[in-house]
Amino acid sequence: MKKFYGFILAIALMVGGLTPASAQKVPCGFSIQLGGLLPIQQFNDATTYFIPGANSMGNHGNAMFGASFGLKYNYRFDFGLGIFCSVDGMWNMLNKSARDLYDQASCTSPMYVNIPIMLGLSYISDFSYVFDVWAEAGAGCNLFWKTNEGWENNLTKYLWNPAFAAEGGIGVRFVKTISLGVHYYWLGNNNIKVEGVTYDSTFNTPPKMKVGLLAFKLGLHF
Repeated sequence: MKKFYGFILAIALMVGGLTPASAQKVPCGFSIQLGGLLPIQQFNDATTYFIPGANSMGNHGNAMFGASFGLKYNYRFDFGLGIFCSVDGMWNMLNKSARDLYDQASCTSPMYVNIPIMLGLSYISDFSYVFDVWAEAGAGCNLFWKTNEGWENNLTKYLWNPAFAAEGGIGVRFVKTISLGVHYYWLGNNNIKVEGVTYDSTFNTPPKMKVGLLAFKLGLHF
């Protein structure tokens, strides 16, 4: 992860060196972020050796491509660097093989919800009014939740889990209003706890799952 952030910073500094002094600065403001999500790490690991309706997938996420919606505020300083804060809602369904097992058992399959809240540094380099290049890196907290699974009269309900999170991204912006970017999100090593179950650190520990995502985002800037 350190190499990834070092790569982003190196690109940001290189792009900054190419920026003409006369370029028009991008104003600070809000943006709406729409994204497609590609699960990686254990979040994407697939297994069909589990019992539908129970917390039995362990650290295998069986997650498939998902979607996100978010809000971001960026405050830019005169020399190109800035700070940003963002919050996103992210949703991933189970892959088709896992969902088929739930369908065969006639029970509700779960989804995954992640809500990362980030604060970080950004860099925007203005080539012209038409074209910008940007990079960012941030850290914060992610709220992870696995939705209910099972049958109507026998649901397995899960608790929200907070965890440290980090992200880095790079992309382009056109005419100060539309941006495209690729982001890597580390959303924590999350406990998957069932509501009403008492856990301890020795005999009854909850499954843990490492959640990583690649996000491909479209930004609408105001």
